[in-house]
Amino acid sequence: MLSLDEARERALAQMRSHPRDLPPGDELVLLEDDTLEREWGWVFFFGSRRWRETGDPAYQSRGEGPLIVNRHDGSVHATGTRHPGEYYVTRYETEYQRNQEGWLLVLGDIDPGSTAIREVLHARLDLRAGDVAELNRRLPAVVMEGPRAELTRICQELLTAGAEAEVRRA
Repeated sequence: MLSLDEARERALAQMRSHPRDLPPGDELVLLEDDTLEREWGWVFFFGSRRWRETGDPAYQSRGEGPLIVNRHDGSVHATGTRHPGEYYVTRYETEYQRNQEGWLLVLGDIDPGSTAIREVLHARLDLRAGDVAELNRRLPAVVMEGPRAELTRICQELLTAGAEAEVRRA
């Protein structure tokens, strides 16, 4: 999980990786006072240093939407400028919630004798050998519910181990 300082560094790195056409001696800076914090992370706004210092609209940079940094996975999401910043924040928040809720990990078929599958089931679902044998008699079955990203990682581990598994909407 990222701290505010780590998130700020990621936003700055993203901002610097896309040079802007600014007058000589000017640069884009984070507008610290405008930073928004949410449960899932932060929204960073930036603008021209000269505009920030002088308020002169001639120095106001164009085409600079806010950057969203997810505290849980460290991802940085550029937004746009066609709409107000809150529009992009709400859109991200809606998508984030959709991906956090209502996802199921469905196990279709397994080889209960497979060491690789048993290891994943033990590590991720805390199932012992007897539990795996019992689970095998009930397949296909929902074995976990949660955030899409987490279930997708576990599903990939199961697939790699040779199980039949999928993530689907509840």
